[in-house]
Amino acid sequence: METFRQWTGKLDLIEDKNNTVLSTLLPVEKPLVQPYLDKFDAHIAKGIEQLNWKSPGIVEFIEQAMEDVQEVEDIANTLQENSKNVNETLAQWASEPMMMRKPRPIEPEEFEKDNKAFRSTRTTIIKEGGKAIQLCMKETLKTLKVSNVSIYWKDYRSEERRVGKECRSRW
Repeated sequence: METFRQWTGKLDLIEDKNNTVLSTLLPVEKPLVQPYLDKFDAHIAKGIEQLNWKSPGIVEFIEQAMEDVQEVEDIANTLQENSKNVNETLAQWASEPMMMRKPRPIEPEEFEKDNKAFRSTRTTIIKEGGKAIQLCMKETLKTLKVSNVSIYWKDYRSEERRVGKECRSRW
């Protein structure tokens, strides 16, 4: 009886993880994760169609299902975490203008002098943020194990660029 409870507990956990991944993936992310979802679904189909509680190999089936769903969850978490980091970087950029304006009119030379250091600091922040964004994209690509010329990867990058443009439009 205790063994049965452990198995059902693990299967509930597997189901919860799978459902969480499916409900949190963005439409542009799903095609990138689809091969991993298909692998998981193929393994689960065996349990649905062929196995019962008394079948030999039920323990191995549950363990493999847990590994498969954990892989999918880890990939989805990496995608979402990197996307969050990119959005935070973009939000940081948008939090301050590229130049400071005085409330009163000033001479161009004074304006240039006042903004030179500020622009330099902002430019450095943006360059560093750009490097961080590139690292996030490289990590995501490596995690997904897809080609950088894949149509799905290009769609994902386009979506990230769209979000970036939206953020820049608020500057």
